[in-house]
Amino acid sequence: MRTRTIYLMAILLAGGCVPSLHSIVTEKTLVYDPAFVGKFQVEDAVWTVAADPNEKSYGIQIQEKEGKQSLLVGRIAEFQGRRFLDLYPSNDEKLNTGDWFNAHILPVHTFWQLEKADGHYTLKPLNPDTVKAVLKDKPQLVKHELVDEDDRVVLTDTAAKLQDFLIAGLSIEKFYGEAFELKPLKD
Repeated sequence: MRTRTIYLMAILLAGGCVPSLHSIVTEKTLVYDPAFVGKFQVEDAVWTVAADPNEKSYGIQIQEKEGKQSLLVGRIAEFQGRRFLDLYPSNDEKLNTGDWFNAHILPVHTFWQLEKADGHYTLKPLNPDTVKAVLKDKPQLVKHELVDEDDRVVLTDTAAKLQDFLIAGLSIEKFYGEAFELKPLKD
């Protein structure tokens, strides 16, 4: 359990997520799942998921164990029989930094394969190393940029092309990272 927590935090904190400038959600693919609302234990963090049924979106507050918290917006897209969670920063999230610094922060989307089984959800992140290797071999699969000294992948394509890319990744070994569970918590 501790190893998976370290793995998850390494993905999230070491720039391991594969960011995208654009969402995968379209009017046709947007779905609302009222069962996704509630409190969930995710490794050492607690996710509180609140609904906005009118927008078919979720406000997600992630309370980490050192008292840190993140506020995100999530939307679920379903295409080709699979569900994906699209996360991006909440407009309500205010960083305690200067205006100049904040003006240089670009909100991006991250995509997570979402599955429901036995009363809980599982999330699988994109594996940045595999995504980078796939795009090095076949750069035409999806528009992207390589940024910074580590050649970090940033996806830049349209929702439809991103959806195709995520579906194609289902057949690529290690395209998605290790799954982690959102276990429901009782109040």
